[in-house]
Amino acid sequence: MRITIALILALILAIIVTIFAVQNNTPINITFLAWKIDGSLALILMITFALGILLGLLVSTPAWIRKIRQSATLKKNIRVLEKDLEAARMATVAPSMVKPSEVPAAEMAAAEEPEVEIVEDAQ
Repeated sequence: MRITIALILALILAIIVTIFAVQNNTPINITFLAWKIDGSLALILMITFALGILLGLLVSTPAWIRKIRQSATLKKNIRVLEKDLEAARMATVAPSMVKPSEVPAAEMAAAEEPEVEIVEDAQ
């Protein structure tokens, strides 16, 4: 579906560029410092537009690479946290799977009554 839409948009853009080139075939002379360029107005404008796109891509590439690296790091952290969560779930599920008759009475009493430590003040 995306490829079809992209092809249709590319075809429309090619038609627009062709119409533009046919209507703007006036020869022009461009001088920049020591360079002199002669060509049609449409050709010069299209070359300038393409150079602008390339420059924009070059400027945005470092940010794009940074986002890819950050995404990979975050995905790795998610996998580690999911493993930790699964281990924690298994640790909490495992004791509940033991039948009360299998747990010694001393362990049950210790689990029910928390141990309290009495501290005396030395005054």
